[in-house]
Amino acid sequence: MQTEVNDELIKNCLASAKTIAMVGVSSVKKEDSTSLVRRPSIIVMSYLQEFGFKVSIALSTSSIHPS
Repeated sequence: MQTEVNDELIKNCLASAKTIAMVGVSSVKKEDSTSLVRRPSIIVMSYLQEFGFKVSIALSTSSIHPS
């Protein structure tokens, strides 16, 4: 099943949300400081925070219960 997401839907979601949950954000404990800054997840998280969003780091179920 493919879902089409358009720019208007994303704009409306971001306009009404103040907290964003992100899965896959690297932990400082797992990365050295030089590679951490360049990770895409960190860049996205920093961008959202810069524009006033609170970012909650959500654990994926695979990190809680590895297969």
